[in-house]
Amino acid sequence: MATLAGCAFYQPDNPAESIPCVDRAHCDRLWAATQVEIVARSTFEIAYITDVVMATHGPNVPGALALSATRRLQPNGSGEVLVRAICSTSLTFGDGCVTNPRPATHELAEKLRRVT
Repeated sequence: MATLAGCAFYQPDNPAESIPCVDRAHCDRLWAATQVEIVARSTFEIAYITDVVMATHGPNVPGALALSATRRLQPNGSGEVLVRAICSTSLTFGDGCVTNPRPATHELAEKLRRVT
């Protein structure tokens, strides 16, 4: 699995979630929706965005979440988008994170799974 943020902390109990896409058009719509959701949900500004990776700045404020996504396309146009929220303070929730990163990752992925 790819590392999803430039400053990502290793959090084995908070894996990225995969959202599959069935063809190139669906993957493009999913990637566009991912960008909108990350901008809307993030405390931090976007650090970088390309056709395959997007990440916010951070996590450099105690208790805040940084967000990231990676898009993987197959030769046939299908693929997946991986999303992840990362907390700046600890490997586990309860040590200063305002929002638990694991449910935040899952909530973002569930919303994106509704993109058709």
